[in-house]
Amino acid sequence: MKERKSNKTSGTPASIREALKKATTEMLVLFVLRQKPMYTYEMMQAIEVMSEGKITFNTLYQAIYRLKDFGYIYEKEKMVSEDNRVRIYFDVTETGDTYLQQLIAEYYSFTDTVNQILAQGGRHLHGAHGPGDGGRLQKEEKMDSYQFRISIVAFVAALIAALSIFSIYVVQLKSNAEFTREDTIIITEYENVESNMQTEKDDISE
Repeated sequence: MKERKSNKTSGTPASIREALKKATTEMLVLFVLRQKPMYTYEMMQAIEVMSEGKITFNTLYQAIYRLKDFGYIYEKEKMVSEDNRVRIYFDVTETGDTYLQQLIAEYYSFTDTVNQILAQGGRHLHGAHGPGDGGRLQKEEKMDSYQFRISIVAFVAALIAALSIFSIYVVQLKSNAEFTREDTIIITEYENVESNMQTEKDDISE
């Protein structure tokens, strides 16, 4: 089995540039031809100049043949250069001009949508759930509820332990026949707290 040759730009930021260039080749060819009829090398030069050297092509023949087959461009004239080379000048047909407008509209629609997504910075991802997430979310909710109940039980247990220690002090106060006003307040507060704690324990156990 033959091994596939690795693409030098694959897996690098340059790969997206190559993909975008390939996707927009026909649109760029039609755009420069709408300015005036041109031969192939002249189109390549025009794109390079207009992009300030950021977009360059080694060839445009495949795109030109494809556009010609679909009737979007046609051979306007042939001229022989000073070095005896035949130059074929292409021009845009009426159908090609309509196709160009559609390409431009689709290009802006797509790129605007991509910009819209990137501008959000993933803010909406926190609230987005894909298919099949229902069961996972229910499990997470159950786990959160269970952990909350455990936290409450641990908190109540700590309070009960503290009250147990405090109850010893209250028993000692009750065994003293002579209560001061402060002692009476302490005993009353303890009995209220103890009653409330028992109610909370009953609610949790339910």
